[in-house]
Amino acid sequence: MGATSALTQVEPSRNELRDKLVMTQGTLAYRFTTAGHIDGFDFRVGDNGCARFVFETSVPTDTYRVFVGRDSLPLAPGEFVLCP
Repeated sequence: MGATSALTQVEPSRNELRDKLVMTQGTLAYRFTTAGHIDGFDFRVGDNGCARFVFETSVPTDTYRVFVGRDSLPLAPGEFVLCP
């Protein structure tokens, strides 16, 4: 796993009114409240590094559906790192 780097070029995609994306010094805080629609964001990582995320949910683990990346990989709550 490579070193983590700051996020750059963060762009929301199909977000709803109550969704939040706040960027501060290369760190992104996000919160999505969804009614079964696609909410999310696209981003780049500086210096060809890796991005570290912490994913939490208030929905029981057998009912939520969260997917990451071009291949729509399923995601479970916890910390994860994405590298190029």
